[in-house]
Amino acid sequence: MLRTAGSSSFWRYWAPPVLWTLVILVVSGSLGSLNNTFDIFKWVVSWIATMKPDTLAPVHFYLRKALHFLYYGILTVLWWRALTASWPERPWTNSVLALVLCLLVASFDEGHQYFSSGRTASWWDVALDMSGGLILLVLSTRFFTKKVEAPVEVQLACQCHLTPGPSGLQSQKRRFIFKK
Repeated sequence: MLRTAGSSSFWRYWAPPVLWTLVILVVSGSLGSLNNTFDIFKWVVSWIATMKPDTLAPVHFYLRKALHFLYYGILTVLWWRALTASWPERPWTNSVLALVLCLLVASFDEGHQYFSSGRTASWWDVALDMSGGLILLVLSTRFFTKKVEAPVEVQLACQCHLTPGPSGLQSQKRRFIFKK
């Protein structure tokens, strides 16, 4: 049963993953190429610290990979959040579906990079994207979901002796259930 009907719930739950997906797909083209991001990286580093030119390239490479991990982790959590807001009774299905959506976007991203000039495609990036999605999803479901305790039932059985009946003294069992 869909729980988030209305425009306010769309903007709160569904717009963020859609917009984040669009951002990833826009950066997937030549805008996110190594040359473009390296120039920005050099400019930012020049303001923060002095770094030897031969160390800039490896740091830039690992930063790009870390951002791949983070971007797709955020994407997966945003899709999971939207799905869980709409179908809270299916947490495992929502998790799997969020990971499938992450895989689709990552695969499309790498396919797009294959045909874009100045970009290289790698299935290792898809694996990195999926690991970011899986790890951030596990962390967010572990630490940011409400813990629901199972109801505790305490049953008391007592025998109450009632008035004498036609065949003598009769007893009746009564059961009291207290729920927490």
